[in-house]
Amino acid sequence: MSTVYRGFDQTLGRVVAIKVLGDDLATDNAFRTRFRLEAQAASRMAHPTIVRVFDAGEDAERWFRRLFDAIFTRRFLDDPAKAEAVMAWALNYPWPQSARAFRRQVDAVIAYDGSADVGAIAVPTLVVAGREDILYPADECEAFARRIPGAAFTVIEGAAHAVHTEQPGAFVDAVVRVAA
Repeated sequence: MSTVYRGFDQTLGRVVAIKVLGDDLATDNAFRTRFRLEAQAASRMAHPTIVRVFDAGEDAERWFRRLFDAIFTRRFLDDPAKAEAVMAWALNYPWPQSARAFRRQVDAVIAYDGSADVGAIAVPTLVVAGREDILYPADECEAFARRIPGAAFTVIEGAAHAVHTEQPGAFVDAVVRVAA
């Protein structure tokens, strides 16, 4: 279910309607895609009986919370001080990008296959994995490290994808051991 609120667009100085998807719909990727496509189609229409669409987007905090579930451990996010600190950092990031731009970056990473070039890496290399990383599991990171001549590999316990944020001391120690 969705809720429609009456709002005021301060930039354009007018009353607007704001439709907010309920949590059950906001977490359904197929529904969100359909909703966005319908909003795009409706934004191109101009008729007295059709409500004009001027903007569509996602609540940044809700979007980041879904992203954080993939890159942090539950233990990290259950600590209110840590969760609030990373949310504040994300929401106040000085070089923000749109969700669309971020998605294009993700698509580019997924489409790129540099595996043929990995064996040509000829500099000291450290591959770091978080034990609880669901994006790049530790066993896959270890297999990746084995393909780089002379690479060091380490697993950081109690961390997911953002090992440098969740376990900064262990991350720095790992880097210093390899760099020394």
